[in-house]
Amino acid sequence: MSFQIIMKSNRVGLDDHKWDRILSLVAETKCTPFIGAGAASTWIPLASHFSNEWSTNYGYPLDDSYDLSRVAQYLAIKRVKIRNVS
Repeated sequence: MSFQIIMKSNRVGLDDHKWDRILSLVAETKCTPFIGAGAASTWIPLASHFSNEWSTNYGYPLDDSYDLSRVAQYLAIKRVKIRNVS
């Protein structure tokens, strides 16, 4: 069973019956809740925020500046090259 949760004005669109059903399924280990990275984005920036900032500040040359792992890998390689040249 799956439920679609719709966020509107910081309110989750489920009635009490559906919440009770979800909690029962979790208690019965038939459902695993998953909270995505965006759930805390009000307080903690998303990875794309950091990757875009780094790509701008350090001249990342590719089109996937939203991908933190790619930007971080580029910066790590660039840093190693700079160390080896010095």
